[in-house]
Amino acid sequence: MLTFLHPSAREAALRAENALLRAQLVAVLAVVRLLLGNRPLPLTNAQRVDIAHAAAAVGWRAAAASLMIAKSGTVRGWFRNLVQRRPRPSKTTRKRVGRPRIATWIERLVCAMARRCPAWGYGKLLGMVLANGGRASKSTVRAILQRNGIPTSHERRRRNGQWKTFCTAHWTQLAACDFVSVPVVTLAGMRRVFVLVVIHLATRRIHIAAVTQHPDHAVMTNVARQLSMADGILEQWNARFLIHDGDGAFTKTGFDAVLISGGITVRLTAPRSPNMNAHAERVLRSIQEECTNHFWFFGERSLRGALAEYCDWYHHHRPHQGIGNRIIEPGAEIGRTEGPIVMRSRLAGRLVHWERRAA
Repeated sequence: MLTFLHPSAREAALRAENALLRAQLVAVLAVVRLLLGNRPLPLTNAQRVDIAHAAAAVGWRAAAASLMIAKSGTVRGWFRNLVQRRPRPSKTTRKRVGRPRIATWIERLVCAMARRCPAWGYGKLLGMVLANGGRASKSTVRAILQRNGIPTSHERRRRNGQWKTFCTAHWTQLAACDFVSVPVVTLAGMRRVFVLVVIHLATRRIHIAAVTQHPDHAVMTNVARQLSMADGILEQWNARFLIHDGDGAFTKTGFDAVLISGGITVRLTAPRSPNMNAHAERVLRSIQEECTNHFWFFGERSLRGALAEYCDWYHHHRPHQGIGNRIIEPGAEIGRTEGPIVMRSRLAGRLVHWERRAA
């Protein structure tokens, strides 16, 4: 206290020198911070140790008022980690707790197998994983399927496995049929005429089986006999299965009974399930959009003529995306590389195609 009230000349000189050094240090730190911006001061660990030692010798409460390099808490952290040698554990080196994470390739493989093979349960999926060098268990497989929203094998089979498997196994022997209605002007007024279209799924060939206003017992049984006879269209296509919906024109007129007696197996689609007969639905839409929706037909004869023109164009000139944009029955002009390309049209210009004229 006496020294503070009556400092000697030496103490006064030391205080003045300390004030000068402090002023210079503040100026230098201001310039350095201006140059560094938000980046911290590039101090080495040795420099941090010296600063922490000095601050500890002065006392942390007294050093807090004099520190300009860093805050008091930062310097105390330097003291703990560098002087006392108690480094904090790094987040990257922290030991993980619990089971190891499932390998990404195992999860992808399990999902791919479950979608491709809907009848496979947890055991078969696990066996295939083990056969390919993976390490897992049934609970792991179950967790993978649940995490990716894939149902159990029973549910997968119930949803789409049976029908998809059936179609894949008998693809070349499948045919499908359905009705499309077309308005026709007759002497009795406007009437609805029903057109029965049969399609071979593998080749996309179509056949107009019936054009009638009344698909009753006599008409439908006669159509069924023509389809299933020895030289019928189904025999030509080597089709053994016919898919159609539950329309009464099929199920209540003896149509199915005649087909079954002719050796054709009938497969009914589920109620309100147009996707089960998607190919027939799509070809009916094509017939409407490309032909029947653009004309008024006067009598069934004009409708039959238009459908015959459409079928000929459909088979000989129209590319089909379902079979790789190929033409079902290409003519001699298809594939030519010489000669001018000309446009051909039918049905008043509604059906068009381009081909090379013969040289």
